[in-house]
Amino acid sequence: MTTDPQGRARFGRSTSRIALAGLAAAVISLLLPAIPALVVSFIAFVLGLVARRQLKVDPATGPSWVSLVAMLLGGFIFVTQGAIVWMAGFSG
Repeated sequence: MTTDPQGRARFGRSTSRIALAGLAAAVISLLLPAIPALVVSFIAFVLGLVARRQLKVDPATGPSWVSLVAMLLGGFIFVTQGAIVWMAGFSG
């Protein structure tokens, strides 16, 4: 990945594409049934975590709230859908 410090200084921050992908995956996992939502929300959490680490290395990659929301929303959906799947296993 190439960096252009002068271009970023001219245009300010640019939001990380990894963070945006994680946020999009977290939002999409809200619309999915339990098992696919479990997988997609885990992917959203991992993408948010990778974007967060990238932000610590290069602070010009954008606002931290995007990766934080991807991590929180992905983690919350993963836990709640996991609980639903687990409880459905006992009731069947």
